Amino acid sequence: MFFPAEAASSRMSGASNVTGGRSGSSLVLQPAWDYLRQNHHDLLRSPLFPVALSVSTYFFLVGVYTALDLLAPAWPSVNRYRLHPDRPVTWPGIGTTLGVTVYNHLLYIFPAAVGQWLTMIPKLIFYH
Repeated sequence: MFFPAEAASSRMSGASNVTGGRSGSSLVLQPAWDYLRQNHHDLLRSPLFPVALSVSTYFFLVGVYTALDLLAPAWPSVNRYRLHPDRPVTWPGIGTTLGVTVYNHLLYIFPAAVGQWLTMIPKLIFYH
């Protein structure tokens, strides 16, 4: 049986640079990814790594956009891009939003991540 992914990986196994021949200076995130691959390989193999990365990125971006929302009344160029530029952002509204977000992550994301981790344990034991 022929699997194209296996053929591609076997063709690329001898390649020294799989980024398409670009120079390292034009790739912004490549040095960070190389550092993670070389020094934290076990962390990257963890089934919880994608979940931790996506959740931390999500909360970081929520923080950035919340700060922009709070600064929008004093910054007209940002305020015109808000969904409701006439309604101010309030601290009780931020608290409610964060509470619902944490609740949803604890109810949906965390159990799914633990379930994925539990199903990966036999694979990690037998293939490691």
